[in-house]
Amino acid sequence: MLKFTGLICVVGFFHPGLAPLIAADTLGPSPQDLGLFTSVLAAGSITGGIILQRNSHKFSSRPGLTLGCFALITAIAQLGMASSRLIPVVLLMVWLIGAGTAGLLSSANLITQVGSQQVLRGRMAGLSQIAFLGGGGLSGLIAAQLTITLGLQATFAIAGGIGLILSLGEIWRRGAMPMNEVKSA
Repeated sequence: MLKFTGLICVVGFFHPGLAPLIAADTLGPSPQDLGLFTSVLAAGSITGGIILQRNSHKFSSRPGLTLGCFALITAIAQLGMASSRLIPVVLLMVWLIGAGTAGLLSSANLITQVGSQQVLRGRMAGLSQIAFLGGGGLSGLIAAQLTITLGLQATFAIAGGIGLILSLGEIWRRGAMPMNEVKSA
């Protein structure tokens, strides 16, 4: 669980660090454009959190499916960002990125705690947070270099393509496994 979370975050969690650049490139250079971008990203994050909160029992019972699906949402949204310049489509993709990444973080915390002994739960939550933020920090550096070299749309296409492969792989390998089988795998 933690390995997948860290790996998918290296690919799919560069958006907060590059928010001003993404907003300027996709929406416009004004502070209002950056505000709109971050507001829509936050609204997506809230939505992802609410979806997870309302379905936490069901989502924690199939961890590979849950993590893979939230990663898949982010990957598809990144591919959408790479392929469209239409403002409504861009804003929808930003919202999906927020929902996917927040759902990934929250579900990783939930799953690692549910799957751990009581004495280890706080430590496991801390490890999932480290996997998320550590992967995201590295992701921001990689995405920044790719953006400088290839451009923002190519960066979204590369990250989305790799994220799509990783998330579908996780869903295929562990999507049907219940929590008790994932713990022993």
